[in-house]
Amino acid sequence: MAGRKANKQFGPSLKASRAAPKAKTGPGGSLRARSTINRILMEKTKVKRDKKTGEIIKGYVVPKSQQIAKGKMARIAPDRTLFGNTKVIGQKQMENFREALQNKIKDPYTVLLKAAKLPMSLLKEPEEQRLKIKNRINFQETFGPNKQRKRVKLQLEQGADYNEMQNAAEKKEEEYQPLKDSEFMKQQDAWYKNQLYDPVMQRGQSKRVWGELYKVIDSSDVLVQVLDVRDPMGTRSPHIERYLKSEKAHKHLIFVLNKCDLVPTWVTVRWVKVLSQEHPTIAFHASISNPFGKGSLIQLLRQFAQVHRDKKSISVGMFGYPNVGKSSLINTLRKKKVSKVSPLPGETKVWQYVMLMRRIFLIDCPGVIHNQSQAHDTPSDIVLKGVVRAEKLEDCSEHVIEVLRRVKKEYIQRHYKIIQWKDHFDFLDQLAKKSGKLLKEGRTDYEAVSRRVLFDWQRGRLPWFNPPPFEDQIEAKEMSDLRNQIKVKQLFYNIKLADEVSFTKNDRHGVGFIPEDKKSEIIKEVVKPEKKVKPVRKQQDEQEEEEEEEEIDWDEVYKNVSGKSLEKEPMRNEDGDYFVGDDVASEDDEEEEEQDDENDQQEEEDAQNDDDDDDDDEPERRRPSENEDQRAAKKKKSMEGRAALVMQKQSKILSDLKSKREQKKEQKKNQKIQEAVPSAPYIPKSIRRLIKKT
Repeated sequence: MAGRKANKQFGPSLKASRAAPKAKTGPGGSLRARSTINRILMEKTKVKRDKKTGEIIKGYVVPKSQQIAKGKMARIAPDRTLFGNTKVIGQKQMENFREALQNKIKDPYTVLLKAAKLPMSLLKEPEEQRLKIKNRINFQETFGPNKQRKRVKLQLEQGADYNEMQNAAEKKEEEYQPLKDSEFMKQQDAWYKNQLYDPVMQRGQSKRVWGELYKVIDSSDVLVQVLDVRDPMGTRSPHIERYLKSEKAHKHLIFVLNKCDLVPTWVTVRWVKVLSQEHPTIAFHASISNPFGKGSLIQLLRQFAQVHRDKKSISVGMFGYPNVGKSSLINTLRKKKVSKVSPLPGETKVWQYVMLMRRIFLIDCPGVIHNQSQAHDTPSDIVLKGVVRAEKLEDCSEHVIEVLRRVKKEYIQRHYKIIQWKDHFDFLDQLAKKSGKLLKEGRTDYEAVSRRVLFDWQRGRLPWFNPPPFEDQIEAKEMSDLRNQIKVKQLFYNIKLADEVSFTKNDRHGVGFIPEDKKSEIIKEVVKPEKKVKPVRKQQDEQEEEEEEEEIDWDEVYKNVSGKSLEKEPMRNEDGDYFVGDDVASEDDEEEEEQDDENDQQEEEDAQNDDDDDDDDEPERRRPSENEDQRAAKKKKSMEGRAALVMQKQSKILSDLKSKREQKKEQKKNQKIQEAVPSAPYIPKSIRRLIKKT
């Protein structure tokens, strides 16, 4: 720094017209950019003001082009956005929006997308507005040492006095009946339940199980409540439904009536009709080999997947009472055992993720019961709902009374071969003698016999059902509108009843249950319609409308489908029937996809070459119609080729299975022959030499 002036400028020059300095090393030095020079000059400039007037003399913040002359008024461009609120909605528009929202939000068949982005707090008016007591009443003035109490002013009618009020209160006290007081009875029920608390009866109510349920609810986009079709209202969870409606209104809810093979078909039809007023309802029979409702449920889940196109995948959670068939439903959809299944309740302990297809995941959940739903249930009701395992009960004979009351006498006579009995003890005595469940001295083992009756009840061997209501006025037209909204129709006449359960003719036809005015509607659903020969129509539009209105049996389409084949769209064969290709080894799928991609690329190249040839031959005149016809023909050929590949693959699978079976049969035959032929005895060498010499 010695020998240099203190104010000398270091670094490159700040002048716009400057020359690059000589570099110490290299071809040349570096220069500052114009933007850098302007920034540095701006930072160096300082505002100078007149000491007397305070006006700026040098270093204007505002450029000279925007400076206002002294003594003149500043003007602003007249823009309404500067003087009023923007993006504001009026009260009339809010009222119209509230009315439209209330009409649509109660409809279970409408979907509100992105509800989190709507100002729901402004749209929903609070029903009960609590007063802010803290702001209105001072605590010290009310409860402190200087409190001021006022005499209560009783609102009495004109001409009334305190004696009349006292007489009215005494009269109310005399007429009071505790049995009619719902609050008092709730307290009594809670007291008795606490006194007679049995941990066995509290299955499905632990905090761990409820934690698993809330995990499933939070992780799911669509929730499936599985119900037992023999007692749908008894196996519903109204507490969870209210929670979903209030807290998780953006999640969809579906009812699935499982075990429809254990009741007459008209019972299933009527329950589906009744419950469809609240939420989409599907009848289901969980079976890997012979299911019902599988295709309808898959098609419905695909529709929900189309609603949530913005998501890569959707999750479908299963919940319901224990032993209603949640895990069996998942195994039926996947067509193999992916979840543990047992006829006993409480087999599923934790939640489990299962992949149905690439965009749809299933979540299994343990059975859950809310304590409010058991407030009016007796211990026998809890046991017969399948909540408790029979082997964990201390006195099973108490619950046999309810079994004998619910099941018709003729069914019990047919199943146990017992004609007459006085009470449940007499019935158990006769059953013990027939089955050999006796103790010493010929005494009846009541626990073993009654446990057998409960096992038969829980496994569905005793025919019974709760009849559906017929008092409501549901028209067939309304029901068809609901089905058109969910776009899935089931053919109930395809339900096959279980061999173990056989109902009488009157129960099968609903004699004594179905009113006369409802019989025609139910017969249309239960009885298979006859195919009528329709006249040939000339117009092609009418034929297309008939194809669209044709009833598709989705259960038949997805009957033998599992794995990746579920993602394929249903196709039609030469006969006009829908089908979906079976899933095979993953290597074959990859080879087929690669082959399809190569075919598509080849078709695109051929189409481009055809276009180029047409352009070269006739540059002035083009023929787009011929090119479109060629493309349509090629596309048709490719679709036919793909359908042929699928059919060829199916025939190949069948032939391979037949050959494997024949090979196994031959191997078994050879083994039997080898076992039948005795082995040759061992002969020592000395004896063999003697034999050779002789």
